[in-house]
Amino acid sequence: MGIEDIRILKCSEPFSPFNIVMSDGRVVWVERPRRIALWPTGKPVAVYEGPAVSILEGKRITGLELNAVDA
Repeated sequence: MGIEDIRILKCSEPFSPFNIVMSDGRVVWVERPRRIALWPTGKPVAVYEGPAVSILEGKRITGLELNAVDA
């Protein structure tokens, strides 16, 4: 799984929520496309989780789960 896979999911029509699975076992839910930001360089990914922002390193993303619900 790479940044381009995340970009495809973010831009899909209609959008479906998905989870980003990290190498440490953490799961980050992406509820809406406006809740995720991708840098043009494709390095980190920012996910807005309520009042907090998680910055995820692309090299630590191990998987994506489609049609997800809040983890």
